[in-house]
Amino acid sequence: MSIAMNLFDVFAETVVRQPAHPAILGPRDEDSLSYAELLDRIESTARNLGDAGVRPGDTVGLHYPSGRDYLILTYAAWRCGACVAPIAVELVDEEKDEICRGICLNAVITQPGDEKTFAAFQSAAPRVLAGECLYIPMRTEQTAPP
Repeated sequence: MSIAMNLFDVFAETVVRQPAHPAILGPRDEDSLSYAELLDRIESTARNLGDAGVRPGDTVGLHYPSGRDYLILTYAAWRCGACVAPIAVELVDEEKDEICRGICLNAVITQPGDEKTFAAFQSAAPRVLAGECLYIPMRTEQTAPP
């Protein structure tokens, strides 16, 4: 019998095989991370997400600019067993509202200053996470599939 793996599990296997290999290369040396360093950041972020309330089976909207932090947040949510629903920052507010109405989001992760975009859908006050991002618990009229 095979064991179901999510994308975080595949990443973790890669870390075991090549921990010192570059995982992210940046324009500056300090922007680069090895697989082991990236895993440390993902694990730390996953603990913060878990403390904020992310649980296996949750759907988390990710409203964050592309880049290293986006990758870390995505893998951290997967580490928690959550599904990630990208919400492009380039969308207009009406399109973001439509996503919030149409998808059963348990939470949204965004940057400070963008919380007003999701105020109509939040179920509790936003929580500041390490790394300068906000975790916003959401209420929805949609029901998650079984």
